[in-house]
Amino acid sequence: MKLKHSDKMVLGMAGFYAVLVLLGVFLAHVSGDPETQAFNPFSLPGTRPLSGAAASVAAVALVHWALRVGHRRYAFVRHSSRDVQMILGGLTGPAVLILALMSALGEEWIFRGWLLNEIGLLFSSVLFGAAHVPMNRNWVYWPLFAFLVGCFLGALCIWTSSLLWAVIVHAAINYLNISWILAVRDRTTGTESPNFGSEL
Repeated sequence: MKLKHSDKMVLGMAGFYAVLVLLGVFLAHVSGDPETQAFNPFSLPGTRPLSGAAASVAAVALVHWALRVGHRRYAFVRHSSRDVQMILGGLTGPAVLILALMSALGEEWIFRGWLLNEIGLLFSSVLFGAAHVPMNRNWVYWPLFAFLVGCFLGALCIWTSSLLWAVIVHAAINYLNISWILAVRDRTTGTESPNFGSEL
């Protein structure tokens, strides 16, 4: 069976993030002194499972609400949403879920699972923001947003002594926001984004 372009893209990106997961797990395992680490990334579910779950739900809801408000009020957010629609518009709901989960696992193991314990909360968050430098001016806010989210996710890891909740928050934000962007009615053209609304 011949794979569609969107399927090939998801498989390629999932493979890339799988490599990041393996690299992050390896680096977290071999580097650092357990006595001086900010938290243990291999600890599940950590020391505050109920508080971690509550904070995770609140963070996901806040970020998703901010996207909806930003999309309604600011042209540059709508423009960046259209960029996402152009790149990911052919994806189905399950494909978005795979992409959201793999990207969360890969980035969290590198930036929080490894780098947070190596260079601290601030610098690991700066690098996380730098990794999201935009390709065009519609995304000028993206590095700052990524930096702030990185600070929260890192603090969540330290507070709960676990990487689990950061992965969940990251994956949920990715999935909900991408899903909403692909399904939302474009307010400037009045048209539905292609190939997604009926797939959720």
